[in-house]
Amino acid sequence: MDVHTIKQQEIMGYIAFVRKIRSSPKYKEMVEEGYLDADLKKATERYRKDKKFQKVLNILNLRGTEKILEFGCGRAMASYFFAKKGCFTVSMDMNQSKECGLAAIKDYKKFSKVSLNPVAGDIERSPLKDDVFDVVYCNHVLHHATDMDAMVREAARSLKPDGIFIAQSEVMKPPFMSDAKWRKDFLAAQLGANEHLYTTFRYKKALKRAGLTQVKAISLVELDAIKQSKTMKGKLAYRLLKYKPLFSLFSRAYAYFGLPGNPILLYGKKS
Repeated sequence: MDVHTIKQQEIMGYIAFVRKIRSSPKYKEMVEEGYLDADLKKATERYRKDKKFQKVLNILNLRGTEKILEFGCGRAMASYFFAKKGCFTVSMDMNQSKECGLAAIKDYKKFSKVSLNPVAGDIERSPLKDDVFDVVYCNHVLHHATDMDAMVREAARSLKPDGIFIAQSEVMKPPFMSDAKWRKDFLAAQLGANEHLYTTFRYKKALKRAGLTQVKAISLVELDAIKQSKTMKGKLAYRLLKYKPLFSLFSRAYAYFGLPGNPILLYGKKS
């Protein structure tokens, strides 16, 4: 299948996915976890408290003067909060739908005066200039690439020297494991979205090939999530991992050898 067809299926597949999970109460948790509520204001208010996004903000420590590119932005919730902090933000996506793309951005005007700058485009073939942004950010995007190396390379090209590339919530798989079963069971992939799992080593390689340095990968597993487990293994794990030194070691290992679909955060600096 050619790249153009894959990308068109990705757009239509993800629109179909969002429509389907919004249409049935049985997918309510999936809607909430993905911040895909039809009511953008409601979704945005919850996203403000998202622990994964808070980790991004802690790493970036924004002053409010930065220029930020969010690519694969969907409804641009991160862009919205970057702009609220005073940053000049460009929001790029090839999906222009109302459900999960750039057309949704106009709805921010209903409850905010924050100004966003949408750009219809594919980051793998970026129309943006070199050395423009202090931060290039994406959330749940790299694993949708048709060419991950090209995606990260083009993103890094737009960074200023000393700028930060940061990818939130990329889904990983342990080494030597196929993602075939995960794809078969995942609704978005069933509907045509270009969903894949990669090892953390592969994600890091893409960042390094793009010329980024000080590349790090962090597990986004939360101790509270382990605490809520109802299995004996989960309860035993919590008893051990509630001690910070043990949880720290576990978290580092889990970033590379966790369960398939485990979200990680990656970042690196342009030298």
